[in-house]
Amino acid sequence: MRRLAGLAAAFMLLAACSGSDHAATAGASTTSGSSPTASTTGPATSPATTLPATTSTVPAPKYAATIDELLHLGRPIVLAHTGGEDNFPASTMFAFGESVKAGVDMLDLNVLLSKDGVLMVQHDETVDGSTEGAGNVGDLTAAQLQALDDAYWFTDACTCHDRSVLEYIYRGIRTGAKPAPEGYTADDFAMPTLAQLIQRFPDIPLNIEIKGMGAPARAAADALAKMLHDTGRAKDTVVASFQDDIVSYFHQIAPDIEESPGLTVLTDYVLKDTPVPDGMRILQLPPEYSGVKVITPELMARANADGNPVWVWPNNRALERQASYEDFLAQGIAGLNINFPAQGVAAVGRYLQATAVPAAASAGCDSEAPAAPGTHDGTFGGTASPGTFTEYIPPAYDGATPLPLVLALHGWSQPPQLLATEANLPAMSSRFGFVAVTPDITRPVPWWDTSLDGHDVAALTGLLDQLLASRCIDTNRVYVTGMSIGAMMTSTLACALSGRIAAVAPVAGVRDPTGCTTTRPVPLVAFHGTADPYLSYNGGYGPQAAALPTPDGKGTLGDTGIADPQDAAPVPERVAAWAARNGCTGQQATSDRTADVVVTDWVGCETGATRLYTVNDGGHSWPGSAFDATIGNIVGHTTTTIDATAIMWQFFVMHPLTH
Repeated sequence: MRRLAGLAAAFMLLAACSGSDHAATAGASTTSGSSPTASTTGPATSPATTLPATTSTVPAPKYAATIDELLHLGRPIVLAHTGGEDNFPASTMFAFGESVKAGVDMLDLNVLLSKDGVLMVQHDETVDGSTEGAGNVGDLTAAQLQALDDAYWFTDACTCHDRSVLEYIYRGIRTGAKPAPEGYTADDFAMPTLAQLIQRFPDIPLNIEIKGMGAPARAAADALAKMLHDTGRAKDTVVASFQDDIVSYFHQIAPDIEESPGLTVLTDYVLKDTPVPDGMRILQLPPEYSGVKVITPELMARANADGNPVWVWPNNRALERQASYEDFLAQGIAGLNINFPAQGVAAVGRYLQATAVPAAASAGCDSEAPAAPGTHDGTFGGTASPGTFTEYIPPAYDGATPLPLVLALHGWSQPPQLLATEANLPAMSSRFGFVAVTPDITRPVPWWDTSLDGHDVAALTGLLDQLLASRCIDTNRVYVTGMSIGAMMTSTLACALSGRIAAVAPVAGVRDPTGCTTTRPVPLVAFHGTADPYLSYNGGYGPQAAALPTPDGKGTLGDTGIADPQDAAPVPERVAAWAARNGCTGQQATSDRTADVVVTDWVGCETGATRLYTVNDGGHSWPGSAFDATIGNIVGHTTTTIDATAIMWQFFVMHPLTH
């Protein structure tokens, strides 16, 4: 169930049914939550005795018998939002049946009372968006509602009124003009009653939103409480509403039924840390709204400590895909209330595979005198390539429990301390519980020899060995990131140390190294701005690169000339080369993640996921960096709509080293 919450200030949460981009097209849409029904309703009746039950069958796996059992499965769960509204016609028995076949743990739905008092399952408070009819659900009888084609405006791209007739793939099944899919009947494309849905799916837990407000919503609450008790569904159902007073009213009449908080309670919890009332422990939230992040690491930590599981519903259709679902799970999300059920089930499977990879303790875990958490400086490389490093050891470090390691490589002429500030590494290390190390080889100007057979590969390999010997590191979770030439060096290490590095994240400098061969796929997530003034997104070097100092510090790169065929190809081609190396099919799934960020995922790469974040008009900067945002005159525009450090950590969590 998608619920919208609002606060008329700088922040709003969505607590009614969210309108995804699937429905946000010309013509009537399936979005709702802002316009309560104005109709009145008659007394509730028992629709099971007056309306025909649909007849198709679906598999009946073992489901959690109670909400408490559901919350203690020991894994994230998947909810089919209105039956998976981007996949199937929302709120139809066909959609719910296909979602159950996909393996979801819970069905999400909305209920309203018809004119004659029957609880109907419908996403909107009107029938205009999904059927050929018009008007409020509450102004039509159950028989009138069930005569309508609830798949009338559904297409693969949207539920909308402006497509060609051929795109309405399920139109006419309800009326018998075309045959129903195997295992279904024409009735499965009508608007179902709640009684019919419960009869069809007697065991799967339900997440039910009471639509509307005022007297009609209270009447629906009365009918819903009675039906859940009469049918034995009180223990495996969660109930919610846009309106806090309806949530409170339902709690008064059915205190034994689990609820989710309404608008004000959710907003106060997120913004003010106000505890939620008893019986309302599940927080159903969007990832962000109006550019304000709702689900943050801080919120997740607080919710987990408070015993409040978070179920996310994406309010941006660009987030409705498996890669985004995996990102949510890596953040600690307990439930995915989503529009593509099968992809959600697959994401949970991938998450369970990744988190099931056991930690592999390095030799440093046997140290009798473990380092204390905090910031430490050290040296490496000996006399051949002497260098220094700073390590950030999180509070979670105890010297006996292996923690992940993130090696972060600085840019050209950039001190490693500046990279740590740019990427907010100390705070992220503490927050997520990984050891972060920023190395630098002693030179007149900080830079890296990025050749595959160069001294720096050997030096950094030696540093890795040194860290594994002196610190308690999980050798299955060693990751590398870097900025600019540090991103190039990251690409080089992905080739040279593919058997030891679990995944990499080059920022503003991904490279397809000449002669690169890997012993295994190396998952890669890259970031690059289209207006990078140093390393052009379209290939080659930007105008500001010429002003950088030469390695000896005695001139500029413009004096000596700068050209390298490894950087001549456009950035997407370089990432595509990695996708090919990682065994991807070469197909791309591209979508706008935010107003200024486009995300490209290559598909078919089971163990070598490959992803590119393109920042439109972005400069030579670390996305999300508060520091970089202050030096736009040097690096260009820095987007704050994404946080590269948080994103790469989510990516790293999903991609440990497997043998």
